[in-house]
Amino acid sequence: MFRRFTSERVRQQRRKRFVVFSIVYSALAVAVFLFVWQLSYAPFIRINTVMIEGEETVSRAEVFAQVRAELVGSYGHLFSKRNVFLYPRTDIQKKLRTTFPSIKKVFVDVEGMHTLRIRIEERKGVAVACRLQDNAQEVLEECYLVDATGFVFIQAPRFLGSSYVVHELEMDPQPLGMYVFPSEEFTRRASFITALGKLSMRVTRIRTLGDEMNLTVMTPQRGVVHLLVQRNARYDEVLTNIQTVIESEDFKKVADLGRIEYIDLRFGNKIFYKEKEGEIEAPVVHESVPELRPR
Repeated sequence: MFRRFTSERVRQQRRKRFVVFSIVYSALAVAVFLFVWQLSYAPFIRINTVMIEGEETVSRAEVFAQVRAELVGSYGHLFSKRNVFLYPRTDIQKKLRTTFPSIKKVFVDVEGMHTLRIRIEERKGVAVACRLQDNAQEVLEECYLVDATGFVFIQAPRFLGSSYVVHELEMDPQPLGMYVFPSEEFTRRASFITALGKLSMRVTRIRTLGDEMNLTVMTPQRGVVHLLVQRNARYDEVLTNIQTVIESEDFKKVADLGRIEYIDLRFGNKIFYKEKEGEIEAPVVHESVPELRPR
């Protein structure tokens, strides 16, 4: 068995080559680093303009101020954040969504070598959420716009009008940026409201207290009737019960929907409603509607 011996001269030559290569590679790395460092501040690839599009309720000036704050300074005091290749896209998107709850999506890209383009997609209000008042007849003061997922994103103006359903409920002291309901529950409510509209019952307000809801409904006769419903009820069954009663001949003989004060739907297939003369019970049987009788 043979062993290969390397002379001392060969070992010294190898060490010298290693040292030379290390110096060359280190110098090259430093040169590249310095080049990139200087290039990050080069005027021909520096962001000079911020273009903002799509804002409706948020202030363009405030959006610009937040974007500018994210572009100030450098990464580790080395590389400029205003470089078109190094600008903090993710930080800008996160900052705008956090600062402005009404912003749903933010798209950030560059145009040319000097312009940063910010495209904003805002949330659309589909309902109004108001803090629960002690008295249902009190004027609602603190209200917020809610999107289709139940997310509170902006305080509602007083002159909003009656085009939105008002949800009156207990809320967090600072509800902006929070969900007033779980998204699934809010979606179920929206479907229930739409289905009632098909029965010519337009919901204008829902007062939620604990596990119960009081829906204020406008009737075709321009009257107001209240629907009392369990919050976790199966709305398809509630709709069937309502339709069965209001379309029955017995109901039409006894009362007109516009003259009813409330319809209580909290007790399964038994419905109670109240008119000026008193309270009436209407047992619901889907095969045939029995006679109405005073309670």
